[in-house]
Amino acid sequence: MNSRISSRPTTTTADPGLYKPYSSLSPCEAETLWNWNTVDACFIGRAWQVRSGAMFAATCVGTVMLTFALEFFRRMSKIYDKHIVTQHEKDTGGSAASRRVTIEGGEEQRQQQQQQQEEKQQHQFRPGVCQQAVRALLFLSQVVTAYVLILLAVSFNGFILLSIFLGSLLSFFAFQWDAVPVRGANKEEE
Repeated sequence: MNSRISSRPTTTTADPGLYKPYSSLSPCEAETLWNWNTVDACFIGRAWQVRSGAMFAATCVGTVMLTFALEFFRRMSKIYDKHIVTQHEKDTGGSAASRRVTIEGGEEQRQQQQQQQEEKQQHQFRPGVCQQAVRALLFLSQVVTAYVLILLAVSFNGFILLSIFLGSLLSFFAFQWDAVPVRGANKEEE
Protein backbone atom coordinates (compact mmCIF):
# COMPACT_ATOMS: atom_id res chain seq x y z
CA MET A 1 0.00 0.00 0.00
CA ASN A 2 1.04 3.45 -0.71
CA SER A 3 1.04 5.54 2.44
CA ARG A 4 1.61 8.90 0.88
CA ILE A 5 0.20 11.88 2.72
CA SER A 6 -1.32 14.57 0.58
CA SER A 7 -0.75 18.22 1.32
CA ARG A 8 -4.24 19.08 0.12
CA PRO A 9 -7.13 19.15 2.56
CA THR A 10 -9.44 16.16 2.31
CA THR A 11 -12.60 17.89 3.40
CA THR A 12 -15.51 18.20 1.02
CA THR A 13 -16.26 21.82 1.80
CA ALA A 14 -15.12 24.35 -0.76
CA ASP A 15 -12.40 26.79 0.05
CA PRO A 16 -14.10 30.11 0.86
CA GLY A 17 -11.69 31.96 -1.41
CA LEU A 18 -12.14 29.72 -4.45
CA TYR A 19 -15.51 30.37 -6.05
CA LYS A 20 -16.47 33.91 -5.26
CA PRO A 21 -17.92 35.61 -8.29
CA TYR A 22 -18.31 38.79 -6.23
CA SER A 23 -15.13 38.38 -4.19
CA SER A 24 -14.05 42.01 -4.64
CA LEU A 25 -17.46 43.28 -3.58
CA SER A 26 -18.87 43.78 -0.14
CA PRO A 27 -21.63 41.40 0.84
CA CYS A 28 -25.19 42.33 0.00
CA GLU A 29 -27.26 43.80 2.77
CA ALA A 30 -30.74 42.54 1.95
CA GLU A 31 -32.88 42.86 5.05
CA THR A 32 -36.51 41.96 5.58
CA LEU A 33 -36.88 44.41 8.44
CA TRP A 34 -37.15 48.18 8.29
CA ASN A 35 -33.75 49.64 7.42
CA TRP A 36 -32.00 52.75 6.13
CA ASN A 37 -29.10 50.98 4.37
CA THR A 38 -27.50 52.84 1.51
CA VAL A 39 -24.13 51.47 0.38
CA ASP A 40 -23.99 47.66 -0.07
CA ALA A 41 -27.78 47.42 -0.09
CA CYS A 42 -29.19 44.92 -2.59
CA PHE A 43 -32.51 45.31 -4.37
CA ILE A 44 -34.33 42.50 -6.18
CA GLY A 45 -31.09 40.51 -6.71
CA ARG A 46 -27.30 40.50 -6.32
CA ALA A 47 -26.93 42.23 -9.67
CA TRP A 48 -28.55 45.34 -8.18
CA GLN A 49 -26.06 45.93 -5.38
CA VAL A 50 -25.52 49.57 -4.49
CA ARG A 51 -21.78 50.22 -4.31
CA SER A 52 -21.72 54.00 -3.75
CA GLY A 53 -23.80 56.90 -2.55
CA ALA A 54 -24.26 58.12 -6.13
CA MET A 55 -25.54 54.70 -7.17
CA PHE A 56 -28.01 54.77 -4.28
CA ALA A 57 -29.21 58.24 -5.31
CA ALA A 58 -29.68 56.93 -8.86
CA THR A 59 -31.68 54.01 -7.43
CA CYS A 60 -33.97 56.43 -5.57
CA VAL A 61 -34.42 58.60 -8.67
CA GLY A 62 -35.06 55.47 -10.75
CA THR A 63 -37.70 54.38 -8.25
CA VAL A 64 -39.45 57.74 -8.57
CA MET A 65 -39.31 57.36 -12.36
CA LEU A 66 -40.84 53.88 -12.10
CA THR A 67 -43.84 55.35 -10.28
CA PHE A 68 -44.09 57.95 -13.05
CA ALA A 69 -44.03 55.12 -15.59
CA LEU A 70 -46.86 53.36 -13.75
CA GLU A 71 -49.08 56.47 -13.81
CA PHE A 72 -48.08 57.12 -17.42
CA PHE A 73 -49.29 53.66 -18.45
CA ARG A 74 -52.53 54.17 -16.53
CA ARG A 75 -53.08 57.51 -18.27
CA MET A 76 -52.27 56.05 -21.69
CA SER A 77 -54.85 53.31 -21.07
CA LYS A 78 -57.54 55.89 -20.33
CA ILE A 79 -56.57 58.02 -23.31
CA TYR A 80 -56.48 55.02 -25.64
CA ASP A 81 -59.89 53.83 -24.45
CA LYS A 82 -61.35 57.30 -25.10
CA HIS A 83 -59.67 57.34 -28.50
CA ILE A 84 -61.12 54.04 -29.67
CA VAL A 85 -64.60 54.98 -28.42
CA THR A 86 -64.39 58.34 -30.23
CA GLN A 87 -63.22 56.55 -33.36
CA HIS A 88 -66.14 54.12 -33.05
CA GLU A 89 -68.59 57.02 -32.67
CA LYS A 90 -67.18 58.67 -35.80
CA ASP A 91 -67.51 55.42 -37.73
CA THR A 92 -71.12 54.86 -36.59
CA GLY A 93 -72.33 58.42 -37.07
CA GLY A 94 -72.05 60.17 -33.71
CA SER A 95 -72.73 59.62 -30.06
CA ALA A 96 -76.02 58.71 -28.49
CA ALA A 97 -76.34 62.17 -26.97
CA SER A 98 -76.26 63.84 -30.38
CA ARG A 99 -79.07 61.59 -31.65
CA ARG A 100 -81.32 62.12 -28.63
CA VAL A 101 -84.83 63.26 -29.52
CA THR A 102 -86.75 65.73 -27.42
CA ILE A 103 -89.78 64.03 -25.97
CA GLU A 104 -92.90 66.02 -25.24
CA GLY A 105 -95.99 64.87 -23.46
CA GLY A 106 -97.24 63.64 -20.08
CA GLU A 107 -94.82 60.73 -19.63
CA GLU A 108 -91.67 62.64 -20.50
CA GLN A 109 -89.52 61.46 -17.60
CA ARG A 110 -90.43 57.78 -17.98
CA GLN A 111 -89.81 57.87 -21.71
CA GLN A 112 -86.47 59.61 -21.23
CA GLN A 113 -85.34 56.91 -18.82
CA GLN A 114 -86.49 54.20 -21.21
CA GLN A 115 -84.71 55.91 -24.11
CA GLN A 116 -81.50 56.22 -22.08
CA GLN A 117 -81.61 52.50 -21.25
CA GLU A 118 -82.15 51.61 -24.90
CA GLU A 119 -79.29 53.88 -25.98
CA LYS A 120 -77.01 52.34 -23.38
CA GLN A 121 -77.81 48.85 -24.66
CA GLN A 122 -77.52 49.81 -28.33
CA HIS A 123 -74.25 51.67 -28.00
CA GLN A 124 -71.97 49.25 -26.25
CA PHE A 125 -68.64 48.96 -27.96
CA ARG A 126 -66.34 45.96 -28.14
CA PRO A 127 -62.80 46.74 -29.35
CA GLY A 128 -61.32 44.86 -32.30
CA VAL A 129 -58.48 42.35 -31.96
CA CYS A 130 -55.69 44.88 -32.61
CA GLN A 131 -57.28 47.46 -30.31
CA GLN A 132 -57.65 44.87 -27.56
CA ALA A 133 -54.02 43.79 -28.08
CA VAL A 134 -52.87 47.39 -27.52
CA ARG A 135 -55.07 47.60 -24.41
CA ALA A 136 -53.59 44.30 -23.16
CA LEU A 137 -50.02 45.55 -23.71
CA LEU A 138 -50.77 48.73 -21.79
CA PHE A 139 -52.22 46.63 -18.97
CA LEU A 140 -49.17 44.32 -19.01
CA SER A 141 -46.93 47.38 -18.75
CA GLN A 142 -48.85 48.47 -15.66
CA VAL A 143 -48.61 45.03 -14.05
CA VAL A 144 -44.87 44.66 -14.68
CA THR A 145 -44.10 48.16 -13.43
CA ALA A 146 -46.23 47.67 -10.32
CA TYR A 147 -44.59 44.30 -9.65
CA VAL A 148 -41.09 45.80 -9.80
CA LEU A 149 -42.23 48.55 -7.41
CA ILE A 150 -43.60 45.90 -5.05
CA LEU A 151 -40.28 44.03 -5.14
CA LEU A 152 -38.50 47.28 -4.31
CA ALA A 153 -40.97 48.01 -1.50
CA VAL A 154 -40.38 44.65 0.19
CA SER A 155 -36.74 45.63 0.68
CA PHE A 156 -38.20 47.68 3.57
CA ASN A 157 -35.62 50.36 2.87
CA GLY A 158 -36.91 53.67 4.18
CA PHE A 159 -35.36 55.71 1.37
CA ILE A 160 -36.85 53.48 -1.32
CA LEU A 161 -40.29 53.58 0.31
CA LEU A 162 -40.10 57.38 0.54
CA SER A 163 -39.11 57.45 -3.14
CA ILE A 164 -42.17 55.34 -4.02
CA PHE A 165 -44.45 57.60 -1.98
CA LEU A 166 -42.97 60.80 -3.42
CA GLY A 167 -43.11 59.41 -6.95
CA SER A 168 -46.73 58.35 -6.48
CA LEU A 169 -47.68 61.80 -5.24
CA LEU A 170 -45.92 63.68 -8.04
CA SER A 171 -46.96 61.30 -10.81
CA PHE A 172 -50.61 61.35 -9.77
CA PHE A 173 -50.46 65.14 -9.68
CA ALA A 174 -48.96 65.21 -13.18
CA PHE A 175 -50.93 62.48 -14.97
CA GLN A 176 -54.31 62.41 -13.25
CA TRP A 177 -55.15 66.11 -13.37
CA ASP A 178 -58.50 65.67 -15.07
CA ALA A 179 -61.67 67.69 -15.13
CA VAL A 180 -63.99 66.30 -12.49
CA PRO A 181 -67.63 66.05 -13.54
CA VAL A 182 -70.02 68.04 -11.37
CA ARG A 183 -73.39 66.49 -10.73
CA GLY A 184 -76.19 68.41 -12.40
CA ALA A 185 -73.94 70.69 -14.46
CA ASN A 186 -75.04 69.16 -17.77
CA LYS A 187 -78.79 69.23 -17.12
CA GLU A 188 -80.78 71.08 -19.71
CA GLU A 189 -82.81 74.01 -18.46
CA GLU A 190 -86.52 73.31 -18.41
